[in-house]
Amino acid sequence: MKKIFTVLSCFFLYFSAEAQTFGNEWINYSQQYYSFSLAQTGLYKIDVASLTAAGIPVNSFTAGNVQIFGRQKEIPLYIQDGGDNLLDAGDQIFFYAEKN
Repeated sequence: MKKIFTVLSCFFLYFSAEAQTFGNEWINYSQQYYSFSLAQTGLYKIDVASLTAAGIPVNSFTAGNVQIFGRQKEIPLYIQDGGDNLLDAGDQIFFYAEKN
């Protein structure tokens, strides 16, 4: 009985240790990422003019490819893009986030 308990314990510990994650599994190293800091928790709006002024090439990706991550998880977005799935003048990205 003691031998079975030991084997089961080792088996359980092995698989529970194997299941641990490091928190950066979402990173795709073949993609370009941009970061920004938030001073307060709240609702944020980013317009395309601000992204362009920050040096982000908004013409190189579609609105459907935009993702925002914070605190090791993806943050839900609302993108007002005029229905064309492109980021052009007048388009905006809305999201709620907690400060860094």
